[in-house]
Amino acid sequence: MAKKQKKIPKSVFSRFTKLATTTIKVVSEEVKQVVVSKVGGGEDSKLASRVKQATDFVQALNQLKGAALKAGQMLSLELSDFFPDEVNHVLKSMHDDVDFMEYSEVLAILEEELGPQKIKKIKNLSKEPVASASIGQVHQAHIDGKKVAIKIQYRHVAKTVSSDMKSLYKMMSSYLSLTGKSIPLKEVFAEVESTIMDETDYDRELASLLDYEKCFQDYPQYKVPSVFPEFSTKSVLTTSFEEGTRTSTFVDFIREHGQDQHWFAEAMVRLVCLEFFEFGLVQTDPNPGNFLIDEENQVIILLDMGAVKKYRLDFISEIKKIIIVALQGDHKLILDAVYDLGLLDRRESEHAKTVFIELIEHIVEIFRPSNQPFTFSDKDYIKSIREGSWNLIRELKHTAPIGPLLFLNRKLGGVFHILKLANSTINLTPLMQEFVYDNKPQRDPSK
Repeated sequence: MAKKQKKIPKSVFSRFTKLATTTIKVVSEEVKQVVVSKVGGGEDSKLASRVKQATDFVQALNQLKGAALKAGQMLSLELSDFFPDEVNHVLKSMHDDVDFMEYSEVLAILEEELGPQKIKKIKNLSKEPVASASIGQVHQAHIDGKKVAIKIQYRHVAKTVSSDMKSLYKMMSSYLSLTGKSIPLKEVFAEVESTIMDETDYDRELASLLDYEKCFQDYPQYKVPSVFPEFSTKSVLTTSFEEGTRTSTFVDFIREHGQDQHWFAEAMVRLVCLEFFEFGLVQTDPNPGNFLIDEENQVIILLDMGAVKKYRLDFISEIKKIIIVALQGDHKLILDAVYDLGLLDRRESEHAKTVFIELIEHIVEIFRPSNQPFTFSDKDYIKSIREGSWNLIRELKHTAPIGPLLFLNRKLGGVFHILKLANSTINLTPLMQEFVYDNKPQRDPSK
């Protein structure tokens, strides 16, 4: 359930003030910890300080919503391998329900967006949201006797994206300068801002839902909500109401009880393969809140299509080629392939090229036959990929960041993180054969 009603700060000044105040708290706590460490403070004191910083950070972003919260959610996934479990537990709360806007404001937005005639057709609108996230909150209702989910975007989200990102960037830069961590925040924030602007356009999301519904109609292990276009606008999105277990709840139960949920791991990896290799249509925000799990029927419900990116067939083909030659260990062919795709400028230094090759080879280790079945709880794998990516960004002098690849990397990292939490272990060779080498099994037409 969501926490409580709060007025969400709307003006640029009020949002900046909130983030500035939080920056002072977080940085002050870091300075305090540095002093304590110098006089012999122990690990318990350091951990308590990190937890307090994370708590202050989460509380502020939960109240602000919008770009600030969305960026916080993405950063928590990006940096999860660098924080203790206790801190990640606090940060994880950003991916579940948070504070929500008042019911009177919900009604006002619906009135403005849909008009009085359509409002009359909406029955049993829930007083509180059934879900509350960064860009909007979801209310349950009925239309023509059908249970629906109505997602209502918070006011002024699109208008405050740029200012939120600038304020949060300053906050994170101040913190990292004290901790000594070196992370290319500029590139990460540019990517996040682009994603958030896409997510504020519910017309775009509605179109993506229709695309996904068509693509996945022959795959019963996935379910896409149906849309109600006549009750949707750029700031309101109405879909069928879907029920299932939260991904975080489902994963926690698997881990705590040692259950073997092979179907879930296989379905999550297959989802990524179908999206990219089969349809060229990838939902690039791996927030666990974007999935529900129907365990009884072994179905994954795909909820949020606000961050869908489309990929060209030639791009997909070249990525397949890179994976294959990287597994073969042919460095010349790897470089030829990345040059052809524009992932690397030929003018880069030899060291930058070496770093790039090492990163590619490490990424494909997950697919190497000798590493099967692959254990996703391997903490070093995703951490080393992130470190390798950051090192590469620092080395590049002539190559601009490739947006499509960055978004795809976020999806892969997010799904990997979910399966790591679930302690999943699966054999990826059949999926490699099917999607990368195009050795697809014959499908039974009767199913």
